[in-house]
Amino acid sequence: MKRFAFFIVITILISRSIYAEVDHVVFITSPKTILLSATSTTITIQSQNSKGEKEDVVETSDVIFTSTSPTGKFLSVSGGKVSETMSKNTANKNFLYTDLTAGSYKITVELKGRNSSKILSVSQEIIVKSANPPVISNTTHSSSTPNLIQAPKSKRVTNVPSAKPSTTTEPIKIKEEEKPGTNTVTIFVAPQKKYLANSLFSWPNKLFHFIRHIFVED
Repeated sequence: MKRFAFFIVITILISRSIYAEVDHVVFITSPKTILLSATSTTITIQSQNSKGEKEDVVETSDVIFTSTSPTGKFLSVSGGKVSETMSKNTANKNFLYTDLTAGSYKITVELKGRNSSKILSVSQEIIVKSANPPVISNTTHSSSTPNLIQAPKSKRVTNVPSAKPSTTTEPIKIKEEEKPGTNTVTIFVAPQKKYLANSLFSWPNKLFHFIRHIFVED
């Protein structure tokens, strides 16, 4: 029991001595927006004291990189495999990020002291956009076929009473005959048409005159 308590006290003292000045870890680069499958510019985390000032770690720490994207990858500044170690007496850790899936994700960097096992972590959002976003066109395409002007439909008229037969004489038809050396015009007068109705209404008058002629002369 005494040995266990002694071990705890020693661990606390070591932890205080190592991280006496380092209070937290922050991103000193702004959140990134990258294209799909492209590599980001340099991302940097920094260990700081309680005053927000740069403060070196006093022991070598293991660095753990995680992303909420299953296809996200962390790279070194040269584009190779990123080192998962933060050296003693350093405060900054640089890396790159790339992803194969578009979306908004959270990347987390965690520092774990090898001797003290003290853990400091920090997270930041990163946006991955599609390399070729869809283009939305507002242009309205009109038909190439010209608009044809339709003539108004004729109305069909029904139940129109038939016109009464005309009793007027047809106009005079003029026929012009050309003969060599002369111009002769022959005028034809069209005979008046007799209609059945006129004949039916005129016969009583004719019959009356006929009978009168017979009796008066006799």
